[in-house]
Amino acid sequence: MRTNYLFVLLVVNAQAFCFRRRTNEESAGRDDGILRRSLFFLNCGDNDGEDNSENTPPTAAPTESPTPLPTESPTLFPTDPPIDPWASCVNGSPHHDKPIFKDFTPCRSAQGCPIESECCIQTYCVCFEPDNRGVECVPNRDIRSTVQPVALQGGAEWADPESYQAKAIAWLRNDPFSASLSDTRIQQRYALACIYYATYAIANIYTVVEPRGWIDPTGWISNIDECTWFGITCNANSEVEKIVLASNRITGTFPPETTIMASSLTYIDLFRNSVYNSGDAGNAWLGRLTNLRKLFYGQTNFEYKNGIPTQISQLTNLEEYDCSFTRYSGPLVGSTFSPLQNLEYLVLSGNAYNTSIPVEIGNLSNLKFLYVQNASIAGDLSFMEPMQSIIECWVDQNPRLGGPIPTTIGNVQTLQSLSITTCGLDGPIPSELGDLRNMVRMWLHDNMLTGTVPLELGNLFKLQTLALEENLLLGVMPEDICLNRVPLGLLQVLEADCGGATPEIQCDCCTCCEGCLST
Repeated sequence: MRTNYLFVLLVVNAQAFCFRRRTNEESAGRDDGILRRSLFFLNCGDNDGEDNSENTPPTAAPTESPTPLPTESPTLFPTDPPIDPWASCVNGSPHHDKPIFKDFTPCRSAQGCPIESECCIQTYCVCFEPDNRGVECVPNRDIRSTVQPVALQGGAEWADPESYQAKAIAWLRNDPFSASLSDTRIQQRYALACIYYATYAIANIYTVVEPRGWIDPTGWISNIDECTWFGITCNANSEVEKIVLASNRITGTFPPETTIMASSLTYIDLFRNSVYNSGDAGNAWLGRLTNLRKLFYGQTNFEYKNGIPTQISQLTNLEEYDCSFTRYSGPLVGSTFSPLQNLEYLVLSGNAYNTSIPVEIGNLSNLKFLYVQNASIAGDLSFMEPMQSIIECWVDQNPRLGGPIPTTIGNVQTLQSLSITTCGLDGPIPSELGDLRNMVRMWLHDNMLTGTVPLELGNLFKLQTLALEENLLLGVMPEDICLNRVPLGLLQVLEADCGGATPEIQCDCCTCCEGCLST
């Protein structure tokens, strides 16, 4: 009697489960469009309310022999170790936090999977619960074959398991998120993985202590959308548009695989990092990023012995460029700059060029900001004469930059900020500087300028800073300049050699007479 009772209880519970399962499936079908299915099945009836008891006649025997089982195992990748596509999502979906079922049914394509919501990843059937982005099943992917066309050495770089490229492809092959992406996205994730493995806690000749890794690696090398990784910005097509890793303690060598993203990449900022790129191998590939509009790698260890790499001339869309305080040396070549007609912001400071500033830089019609400070510049200021759009020009701390100030600089009407300090300028201050009616700040201290302060500088009604100390100037500060001092005018800082028992310049309105060196 007890046995019969347990049997009846089991049947009742099974029928209740079937009712709940059908109800849940119908609800899921209405809500998600795809039925959620478990990997175990009860023999639930297909017709609601019918009696599926033992009185139901048995299904007729099949008239054909069943299809024989395959005699060979499904094809695997012979050269690669087996992988677990669930390595990073055992407790949840790679796309969201909902539970996900595991099924290791062998397959060669999505059609070979027994459940319609499954995808064939590598050689396994994987059941995805679609998220709001509508993940779709895709055919079995050979990640290596997808990446090989863009691999810079055709895949030969993967032979060394310790290479950053081998680590990148190994991670990608074990990344469940990548399986449903387009070839372009997979290649993009490979390029980003190369950046990570080439620069995360990797020593180079300038790292004096063991690198500690990036300050912020959030999202990198994880099974989430690469467009959400720290420092990455994508366009509407999920293509990487910006890489911003400034001051993030990246080391090693920034890899040329970055060029895999050249078609979409417009912005790179590596400012203030210990990354080391040397010679043509480390610099020439920058010229292939032809869609770049902004490129910043100042205060890094990019190294080049022949000035600015000539390949930079290929970046004709470039608007802002900063290679300051790197390890560049050698002459500035005009032909490198002449194609960069979209350039607005140029920073070349802190390197050792031992050459003059080529007039081709002055001929850049859109150039608004130029900084070539402490850069072993020689020659004179003739490069400024053809400038059409310049707003700020700073060429301080170049003792071999000398000669007189050209009178033609007075024609550069756009100029608002001029700094030529600790250089070798000589001769008088030309009265034509009084024609620079938009001038706001002018620093000319620490030169060998002679003569008197021209009264025409009193015409600069927008002027807020005028620093003339540590020169050989004599005479009296013109009254028209003093009348521009606050509160009557805008002039806040006025500095000259007006101190001591025998001042070179008589000035009752100056804000500083010695030891000034204003900033």
